[in-house]
Amino acid sequence: MKHLADLQDGHLVLLTADECERLQQPEQQDTRPTILDIPHRCQFGEGADERRNDCGAACVVMIVVGLTDNNPTVDDVAIAHQKRPNAYMGFWELMVALRVYKLTPDYVRPLRADHIRESLDSGRPSIVLAKYPHLPYKASQFTGSHFVVIVIYGYDGDEFYYHDSLACDGDIRKISSSDLETAMSKFDPGENRPYQGLIV
Repeated sequence: MKHLADLQDGHLVLLTADECERLQQPEQQDTRPTILDIPHRCQFGEGADERRNDCGAACVVMIVVGLTDNNPTVDDVAIAHQKRPNAYMGFWELMVALRVYKLTPDYVRPLRADHIRESLDSGRPSIVLAKYPHLPYKASQFTGSHFVVIVIYGYDGDEFYYHDSLACDGDIRKISSSDLETAMSKFDPGENRPYQGLIV
C-alpha cells in the first residue's frame, strides 16, 4: 500500500509505509569513526637501511609517529630492541619499544574483530599478527607471519583498513572482518598462536 508524502518539486510523491516512517525518524548521524592519523612506513629503504625487513619495527614506528611527537626510524627501533642483529622483533620487543615512547600497549589473545572495532572507537590502533598469504593485497611472495597496523573500520563494521609495511607505495589496504580473522589464525602447526595482537 502507498501513502502520500510531501510535495517535492511541485509534485505529489507516493511513498511506502516504511519510507514514511523513515522520513519521520530523526536524521541519523554518520557514526563512522575518524581514521586514526597513523602514517605508513616501509620496512626497507630510507630509514630502514641497517635493519631491513623488520615489520614489527616498522609497525612500532607508524604508531609512535602517529600518536606521539617522536619521529624514530625503523633502524632506530630495530637496533634498540632486536635481540640480536636482524632477529625480528616479537610481541615482547614491540611492547618494550612502544613503552619507551610512553605508550601503553595491551597484549590481547584471543584478539577478534569486535575487540579491534571497540579499540578503534576509543582511538587505539591495533598491531595484529597475520599469515601474509591470507591478506588480500600482497606486495611480495612472502609466505610467513607478518605484523600489520589496523587504523579504521568501514561504515558497516565489516571491513577494516590497515597499513602493510611490505608495501612501500603507502596505500591503505582493505580487508573484510572474516578475512582478517582468517589471516590472524591460519598459521602452520607450531608457527604462531592464532588471534594475537596489541591494542595501543
